[in-house]
Amino acid sequence: HTSDIYAIAISSKGRILTSVSNNDTGRIWDLDHDHPISSPSYHAAPVNGVSFSADGKLLATGCFD
Repeated sequence: HTSDIYAIAISSKGRILTSVSNNDTGRIWDLDHDHPISSPSYHAAPVNGVSFSADGKLLATGCFD
């Protein structure tokens, strides 16, 4: 991210972390290998919330767009 991180979520197995930021992006990180899993996902406004489903298969982000 190039701006403040608003929220993070860790998957139920503790291997994936997602962070969302004021710079309109969400990132998914592999905690076993300490690197991003994919390119940033972009929103039309700052992203201020993120959550995994209980089984870790779904990911939701929320923003002001």
